[in-house]
Amino acid sequence: MIWRMPDKLSPPTRIGYIPTLDGWRAFAVFSVILYHDNLHRFGPFSDSLIHNYGSMGVDLFFAISGILICSRLLDEEYSHHQISLSGFYVRRFCRILPPAWLYLAVLALLGVVDLVHVGFSGWLAALLFVENYYLAHIQSADLSAFTSHFWSLAIEEHFYLILPGILVLFRARRISVLVWLIAAFSAYRLMLHSHPGWFEYMAGKGATQRTELRINALLFPALLAILLRKPDFHRFATRWLKPVIVIPALMAVFAAAYFAAPKPPSPYSSLFVNLTSFGFPFLIVCTMLHPASYVSRFLELAPLRHLGKISYSIYLWQQLFFVREQGSMGVQWPLSLAQNWPWCLVGVLLIANASYYFVERPFMRLGHRLAPPATPGRSDLKVTSPGAAPANSAQPH
Repeated sequence: MIWRMPDKLSPPTRIGYIPTLDGWRAFAVFSVILYHDNLHRFGPFSDSLIHNYGSMGVDLFFAISGILICSRLLDEEYSHHQISLSGFYVRRFCRILPPAWLYLAVLALLGVVDLVHVGFSGWLAALLFVENYYLAHIQSADLSAFTSHFWSLAIEEHFYLILPGILVLFRARRISVLVWLIAAFSAYRLMLHSHPGWFEYMAGKGATQRTELRINALLFPALLAILLRKPDFHRFATRWLKPVIVIPALMAVFAAAYFAAPKPPSPYSSLFVNLTSFGFPFLIVCTMLHPASYVSRFLELAPLRHLGKISYSIYLWQQLFFVREQGSMGVQWPLSLAQNWPWCLVGVLLIANASYYFVERPFMRLGHRLAPPATPGRSDLKVTSPGAAPANSAQPH
């Protein structure tokens, strides 16, 4: 199905492939790994800060996704005066589902031979992308940590259902609609945190993974992507959203929030979730607008770009190597050997590379052949379908 868009659209600055974003993805996925890994000590020093707050890497992924997905849809709208919803979902299907299905299939096989504990209901919730609600409301022996990370993928999938509808159905009021939605979700979160009984009824800590309490981490970046198409806002952002300004400012705000709290706040607290939801998008934008900055050049180093390229597969498979359940629920020998350093890191990198080159990339190419995007991707995703745009013009997510 193709929905036609208005003819008069502001010419966008076409996003194209941004290697800086691969660098951010590398930081995001390894912060998640360090959050799941055991605490490491180096004499009097340790990685306790990133170990305790590495879960914020998920919010960094959300910021990248919100900006990038919305920008891709806006690129298509400008290029073709329409957004093909069927094309969008074909590309999303080929991008997200095959690697996720592979992981779940392998996990099921490991469960059958009793090397890991895999609860069927949790596995099914991951397969259907409702793991975030399952974790919030189900507390039983059927829970398995090896599917729990699908809570973030569930929120992303729900975002893919919301954003295209807003862009298509509210074409002249999309900014207003996003502002009202963001305000409503923020007010809802504030109300719940102001009434601990209500929040506990929503499943306590598990409630922080519900879509309505985390969707702003994707909606706000999408709003920024739309605003950046406006010349006045783009000029203002280019002038003031520089790494030398944004990064110290965010560090100061996070430090103030950390030390001002009566005790070190949880990364799942309303305070930190709001800071990451509304702060990380500016971090992404400042390096997008200033690719020549030292920060952007660092993020574009080849090792970081490669890690960012395979970050989705790393995120899927790290759960099996770095999340260590105890007792009968844990990984059994001999697979448990792969959870020791350095084999856990070696193992996840080997599997992630194999997943990318033999599953992710072929299916992304298939998605681009079936539904060529306005900006189809890196050179390693080059397609030859008629109507495809030149390679090296966009970054798949």
